[in-house]
Amino acid sequence: MEKDQEGEKIKVFLDASVLVAAALSPKGGSFRVLAEAAVRNMRLRTSRYAYEEAERNVREKYPHRLEEFYHLVQFFVFTIEPPKKLVKDVLAVIDF
Repeated sequence: MEKDQEGEKIKVFLDASVLVAAALSPKGGSFRVLAEAAVRNMRLRTSRYAYEEAERNVREKYPHRLEEFYHLVQFFVFTIEPPKKLVKDVLAVIDF
């Protein structure tokens, strides 16, 4: 089991683009990240929003890969979503 410097199990956060790419290509880099995390017993995380976005994109654009998508994400832990007001406040100070 991979651990960080404090002895905690390493957590890997993946956004929607990584989830989609991993479902589409079992030979690509995104899939490899998931495979390595599984082999090293790392904790995979995503947000409910990223999951729903990825699921929608796979369902609408690549329905033939939807089963693979569901297989991959069954090992994920969902992060707790921050309050919408906090997100709004933080976005107001980010200089895009």
